[in-house]
Amino acid sequence: MHVVVEQSELLSGLQTVQRTSASRSPIEVLSGILFEAKEGGLELSATDLETSVRANVPARVEGEGALVLPARVVVELVRRAPQGEIELRAQGEGGAEFRFGSSRFSIHGYPAERFPEVPRALPEGRAEIAAHVLRDAIQSTAFAASANDLRAVLTGIQLRWAGGRLHAVATDGFRVAHFEAEAEGLGEDPVEVVVPSRAALELARLFGSAEASLGLAVAGDHLLAQDGRVLFQSALVAGAYPAVLDLLPKAYPTVARLPLLDFTAALERVALVAGSGERTSGVRLRFEAGQVEISARSADVGEAREVVAATVAGGPLQIAFNARFLLDGLRHLSGEEAEVQFSGPEGAARAKADDPRFSYWVLPLRQLPGDAG
Repeated sequence: MHVVVEQSELLSGLQTVQRTSASRSPIEVLSGILFEAKEGGLELSATDLETSVRANVPARVEGEGALVLPARVVVELVRRAPQGEIELRAQGEGGAEFRFGSSRFSIHGYPAERFPEVPRALPEGRAEIAAHVLRDAIQSTAFAASANDLRAVLTGIQLRWAGGRLHAVATDGFRVAHFEAEAEGLGEDPVEVVVPSRAALELARLFGSAEASLGLAVAGDHLLAQDGRVLFQSALVAGAYPAVLDLLPKAYPTVARLPLLDFTAALERVALVAGSGERTSGVRLRFEAGQVEISARSADVGEAREVVAATVAGGPLQIAFNARFLLDGLRHLSGEEAEVQFSGPEGAARAKADDPRFSYWVLPLRQLPGDAG
């Protein structure tokens, strides 16, 4: 293998695939990046066996070939190389020599045959979606996925499309994030998959700034996505995703409209004195005509109380929430005003704002430790 490539182009390609390499895997070759020189340019690939990314890099190919080089070393070397051309030539079994200016670096690697097979193209039957729509769907929901592997299917994001609409849902059992948008290029046939949240966020990072459409396909138990330069693949989470949207309240007798930034900032301040545990970091909200009182009490820290102006319909209400869960949803709203709908003191509450594509539900806490109300 012998190629000549611009430093900026090579660095961009390496940074695209690097995050998918498995730096802590007992399989050493997975900590590397596969370099493949062939007619048309240089292809870089990385995988952790669950996710893979392949990127095309413009290059002058003097000799075809393939090898695997350690991701961390090569990325840092190319990052620190001066702008201009870098010459890369295979050396020995799996190694390579980098040349730029008067510099010479010999880097040990692995034979390409030891690298797992990764996809090279989308299969037939691909769909199309605007990259920014898929990015918004993932970023609006991934935060609500479970971090607990006991119910593996909840660690992923459910993506469903049919009839020209895309749905993304994530839940950990305490809150639900839902995104729905038009996506005509996905076609009419119903498709439903569960993508690991970490892989989905990487997918959003890779293609989120793309202006053109993104090719999307499901092949067996994998989801694949591709633009003109990068091909992404992720294993899917096995199992049936629960129909959480069907379990949400249908009626909300109390509705409050609040200034989003003021409400969020007040909650963040009050949460400072709440406990840090998942079930103890609670804040109490007392809705009355024209305002909401936010309070918290902690034996270790102290007490806090803030009042935010609000338009409340449906009568007074007192309710408590995990502060972090409530704030997570508010931070994903956009606009000047938030609308929070309450099904009752023990039922899920719904938060939404100007973007009609996103809604968030969160269950209240039934009791705040150390707080008699």
